[in-house]
Amino acid sequence: MSYERLIMDVFDSDSKVDEWNRLTALLNIHEALGLFQERTKAMIEKRYIGQLTYREIGKEFQVSGVRVAQVINRALRLLRQPVARLILFQGMTIEQARSNVEIKKELSIGDREEHKERAKELSEISIDVLELSFRSYDKLYRNGIYTIGILMMQSEHDLLQLKHFGKKCLMEVKEQLNATFNSRLRFW
Repeated sequence: MSYERLIMDVFDSDSKVDEWNRLTALLNIHEALGLFQERTKAMIEKRYIGQLTYREIGKEFQVSGVRVAQVINRALRLLRQPVARLILFQGMTIEQARSNVEIKKELSIGDREEHKERAKELSEISIDVLELSFRSYDKLYRNGIYTIGILMMQSEHDLLQLKHFGKKCLMEVKEQLNATFNSRLRFW
């Protein structure tokens, strides 16, 4: 038996992972397992290679079968994360993958700071200039969103939490914000 079942368990609910990606992941699984401590790796191997039950593995490691299940399920969740995906699908080493993810985080932080600066610049401008429908304008105003700066610091999720502020209102606000100020809502 190989790690095929492990790959299936990791990506079974992910429709974006096709058969080719599963085969690539299978080739790179040993590198990805390097992300884990020896004990976790051993539990995964006993479960997927040795085909032992959680209880049998637990006896070997002197823990309960429930604890073994928790450890393995956590490992499966970690294998779905960006670093593990780069290792599994791109064939990167652990160091390359971590470096790649760190660079993306730094870019994201830079984008956030830039967004905050732009919101600060527009903090004195009223939402009146967006020429929104009465419903959208009213819902924003009643919830304390009076300026473009305040609006830009709201996420889509934040706005959809407002009472009677639906997807149509959200789309209108996003379109007007982009058209008028070439700006967007908070994206993090």
